[in-house]
Amino acid sequence: MTAISWDQTGERRFETGLDRGVLYPDSVSGVAWNGLIGVNDNTSGGEATPYFADGVKYANVPDGEDFSGTIEAYTYPVEFELFDGYEEVYAGVFLGQQERNSFGMSYRTKVGNDVEGADLGYKLHLLYNVLVSPAERNHATQSDDPEAMTFSWDFTTTPINFGMGTKPMAHIVFDSTKINSLILAQFEEILYGTPTSSPRILTPYDIISLFETILPGYFGIDEDPISGINLLVAGGGSDLKLSGVDGLYLTTPASRLVEDETGLYTLEG
Repeated sequence: MTAISWDQTGERRFETGLDRGVLYPDSVSGVAWNGLIGVNDNTSGGEATPYFADGVKYANVPDGEDFSGTIEAYTYPVEFELFDGYEEVYAGVFLGQQERNSFGMSYRTKVGNDVEGADLGYKLHLLYNVLVSPAERNHATQSDDPEAMTFSWDFTTTPINFGMGTKPMAHIVFDSTKINSLILAQFEEILYGTPTSSPRILTPYDIISLFETILPGYFGIDEDPISGINLLVAGGGSDLKLSGVDGLYLTTPASRLVEDETGLYTLEG
């Protein structure tokens, strides 16, 4: 055992700054959100409801949580107009009070400590099914001391299922100081795009599959459509994982193997 020590060198961490905002209007493409200056979380819910039995508090059961907050920016991508209730009916003609759709977005917050300063690392945030409400916009006359106009939107989210026995969620955080660097690089190629692929937001399958493909002990199934023989490929996917018993494998949450009514498995997807 060791006694607790406070403020050790390298342990005084802090978070600062926000950059690399990306708007994902759909599931196949993302665009840079230049001018993004803040995303403020304001999660609600989670209050505990007490239950009593025989005059004694029996349990405290927390309510579900709703991830919400505000987005602040100097400007926004033209693709965001549709999500802000504006529809372009002719080139340069926008109609307000139109239907608002939900979107995805990502951004980074810098992580620092007392040794590396603000360059220790960063946290990568993913938000799903974001829906903004109408924002107040104040237009004032030009003066001798002009200020850049800022926009602010309140937002709510609709959670999605992640799997692995967790509750549905709308916010994922990746900490670059803890996550496997190879996996993080793969995530960022998907989120930001490459010369040969368009940027898109990560799906839960992407996340689970990359972790289980890159990390040791996981296997994919390579289907040969000609011979009909399937091969087990180490590191080639996330269909099976080692169980610790020779010859025995377990399916993963991202596995493409689906059990039918007879107890047999078929490969889908």
